[in-house]
Amino acid sequence: MSLENRKLRSRKIILLISIITGLALGAVSAYILKPARNAMRPAAPLNLNAQSHWRNVWLYWQNNASDVDGFKIEQRIDNADFTEIAKVGSRSRGYISRPLELGRSYSYRVRAYDSNGKSDYSNVVKVTTPEPAQDIIPQERRINWDAGIPGGIPDYPVGVTVDSSYGDGIADAAPAIQEAINTCPKGRAVYLPPGVYKINSTINMKDNIALRGAGSRQTIILLGMNTEILIRGSYVYPAPEKGIPIVSGYTKGSTEITVGNASGLAENDYILISQLNDGVLVDNLGVSGVLLDELNGGKSDNRSLGQMVKVASVNGNHLTIEPALYLSFSAGLYPEFVKQFKSLKTGVGIEELCLRKTDESGKANINMDGAAYCWVKNIESEYCAREHVELKNCFRCEIRDSYFHHGPIFTKYYLPNQAYGICMEGTYACLVENNIFYHLLAPMMSGARSCGNIWGYNYSKEGCYYQPNWLSTDLAVHAPHCAMNLFEGNIGQKSKSDFIWGSSSHNTYFRNLLSGMEAATYCANYPFEFDRKNTFMNTIGNVLGVEGFRGHYELENRRHHLTDKAIYRLGYDSDGTTKNNDPNVKATLIRHGNFDYVSKSTIWDRDITSQVLPASLYLNLKPSWWRNLPWPSIGPDCNPMSGTNPAKERFEAMFPPYNDIIIDNADLAHVTIKGGWRERNSRWSGYYWNDYLDDANRGKGSKSVTFRPDLTPSGVYNVYIWYTSDTNSWKFKQAKNALVVIDHAKGRDTIRVDQSKNSRQWFLLGTYIFNSGRNGSVTIKNDNTSRFVIADAVRFEYVSGEGSS
Repeated sequence: MSLENRKLRSRKIILLISIITGLALGAVSAYILKPARNAMRPAAPLNLNAQSHWRNVWLYWQNNASDVDGFKIEQRIDNADFTEIAKVGSRSRGYISRPLELGRSYSYRVRAYDSNGKSDYSNVVKVTTPEPAQDIIPQERRINWDAGIPGGIPDYPVGVTVDSSYGDGIADAAPAIQEAINTCPKGRAVYLPPGVYKINSTINMKDNIALRGAGSRQTIILLGMNTEILIRGSYVYPAPEKGIPIVSGYTKGSTEITVGNASGLAENDYILISQLNDGVLVDNLGVSGVLLDELNGGKSDNRSLGQMVKVASVNGNHLTIEPALYLSFSAGLYPEFVKQFKSLKTGVGIEELCLRKTDESGKANINMDGAAYCWVKNIESEYCAREHVELKNCFRCEIRDSYFHHGPIFTKYYLPNQAYGICMEGTYACLVENNIFYHLLAPMMSGARSCGNIWGYNYSKEGCYYQPNWLSTDLAVHAPHCAMNLFEGNIGQKSKSDFIWGSSSHNTYFRNLLSGMEAATYCANYPFEFDRKNTFMNTIGNVLGVEGFRGHYELENRRHHLTDKAIYRLGYDSDGTTKNNDPNVKATLIRHGNFDYVSKSTIWDRDITSQVLPASLYLNLKPSWWRNLPWPSIGPDCNPMSGTNPAKERFEAMFPPYNDIIIDNADLAHVTIKGGWRERNSRWSGYYWNDYLDDANRGKGSKSVTFRPDLTPSGVYNVYIWYTSDTNSWKFKQAKNALVVIDHAKGRDTIRVDQSKNSRQWFLLGTYIFNSGRNGSVTIKNDNTSRFVIADAVRFEYVSGEGSS
C-alpha cells in the first residue's frame, strides 16, 4: 500500500471514531441529525382524474409523498407513445392540458420527482374531447340555470300595520317596527304607511314575514348609526373543524350522493359540499394574499370550490340533494360536506319602501346572512356605508325591480370596500334581476364561493371610483372560487374577474351590452377583463364597445399601459406586465357571436357549429315585466344590436338622457375643425376618450374647433370643457389664455381659460340658455394666445326648462 493510500485510510478511521464518539456523547453533528431528504424515491401520486372541458382537459391528483420537488405530466394521443408535456411545482395538485383537438382520445399519467429520482406512475386516465358543439355552450361548461324563489315571490297579505304617527322622521320608530314584526303572524306582512321612519337600532326580521311600505317614494326608513335590516339564520357554533367524506355521487349533474356518516342530517337541512384546492383551476392565493374563511375559524380557505345544497331526503348514508351539482369533484381532493347552519332564515321579504342611510357607519343597509327563499322587491336604497344588500351564505334568494344608488353619504369618490350595490359571498342559486345601479363603485359583486347565481337584465350607470379617470367594474367576480354564474342582458360599462383573492371559472356572459367607457375615464377601458386564473369563461352574443371605440381587440401576454384600450384584457395581474401572464385564460375562453366596435364584426368560434342564439339562457318566454319592449334586445342578431332593457327605461324616465350631452373632438358630425390642428394621444396626458387636438402652438388666430350639440329640450344648461393636463415639459405647455366663445339663445359670451390649471376634469364655463336643436355652439380658438391650445371635449348638462325663448 502506498503512503498516500495509508494516509487516506487513517483519515477515514479517525472520522469513523469521531462519529461513534459523538453519538455516544449525544453531541451528534448537524449533518448526522438531519438525514438525507427522501432517502427513497417518492411515492406515486394517487387518484389521477380527468375532466373534459371543450378543447381543454382539467387534471387533478392526490400527492402521496411528504416532500417532492414537483410533478411531471405525460400525455398520449390516441394510441401513440406517452410524452412529457409539462412540469409543475410541488404545491400543484392539478394541470390544464390545452388546447386540444375536438373528437380525439387523450390519455394522461403523472409522476412525482425529487433529488432521489422519479416516482412510479399514477393511474392512467383516458378522456375523449367532445365533437364540435351543436349547442352554443358545450354541456360541460353550463348548467340548467334555475335561480331564485321557485314559483316566484309570494304575496303576503297585511297582518300588522304600524301606527303612522311613528312616520314623523323625528321619533325612534325602531321599537314599534320590531314589535310589529315580532307579533305578526307567519305568512303576513308588516305594513308601514306613508311617512319617514327614523330607526336608531337594527331591525331583526323573523321567518315568513314581509316588511312592506306604501311605495319607494312614500315610505322612507332613515337608517341611523350602525343600523341595518337584518335577515340572519342560526349557525352551528362552534363551526365543524372537519367535514364528513363524500363517498360517491360527486359528479356534475348528480342529485344523489353517498356520505361517510349521515347521522344528524334531516330533510330540509342545508349542507356545504367542498374539496381541497388543486392550485391550478382553484387557487386561493391571489395578488392580495389569502382570503380567510370566517366559517373555518378565520383560517386559510383551502376549500374554495364548493356548493350549498338542500337535503331533499335521507336514506341511511344516501342523500338526495337539490339543486344538482354544478361541477364534478375529485376523490384526490377529498370531497366532504359540513352542516353550517342549525337553520336558515326563510320566507322573509323587504318591499315597496326606501332605505336611506343617514351617516357613514355600519356595513350593509340590508344584511342577508344565512337566508333562503328571501327577497327584496321594488325598493330604493339610497346611500350605503359599504353594501346596499349583502347576501352571505344564502340560498335561492331574489333581489328584483329595485333602485340602488350612491355610497357613503358625505363621500364624493369611493374607496375600495365602499359603495357596493349587491354583494354575494358564499351564495348559491340566487336571482338578481331588473335592478338599477347608479353612482356606485361595484354595483354587482360575486364574491367567495358564490355559484349558480343569475344576474339578469340589470342597468348600471356612472360608476364612481376614488380615481375618477379609472373605469370601475359593473359585473365583478372577486374572491375564490365563483363558478357557473350567468350574467345575461345587463347594460353597463365593464365586466371583470380579478385575481385579488384568487381564481374563478365557468361563468357565462350572454347578450350583455358593455361599452368599455364611462364619462371621462381613460384607464382600464376594457368591456371584458379576465385576470390570471380566471378560466373556462363563456362570452356569447354580447355587444362590446361603442361607436368610435379605438384600441386593441385583445391584450394578452404583452406589456402595455393601463391607458391602452381593448375589448378583451386576458391573463394579467393588475399591473399590465407579462410577469405572471396566464395563457390558460385565453386558451380556455369561448368567444362566440360577440360583436365589437374594434373589429366592427361578429366573431364566432370555429368549433361551435350553431350560430343561432337563443333569446335567453334561463327564461323560456318573454317575461311580463318586459311589457312592449323588443325581446331579445341586445346581440348581433338584433336590430339595433345595442338595445335596451326595462331597468334602463325606468332610469331614463326618472332622469332623461338629455341631462348630459358630451361631444368629443372625434365626433365629426357635431364638430367643425378649421386650421391645422394635430390629433394627439399621449399616454399619460389625461385626455377625454381616445385623443385630443392641439394647435401645435402655431398659426395663431387662424385655428378654431366648434362643438355644436343637438339639444332637447330648450332650457338652461351648464357648459363645461375638458382639456389635458400640463406635462410640466418646456416643450409642451398649455395656453394660459385659450379663447372660448359660447353662442347661446341670449347672444354670445367670450371668455379666456387658463388651460395650465384645472385640467383632467370638467371645467365649468358657465350657465347659459339654449334653444332646442343645433342653434348653440362652443368654439375654442387660438387667437392672441401663447403656448399650446387644447380642444378635446365639451359637455352640456341640462338644468331646467326655465328661461328658454
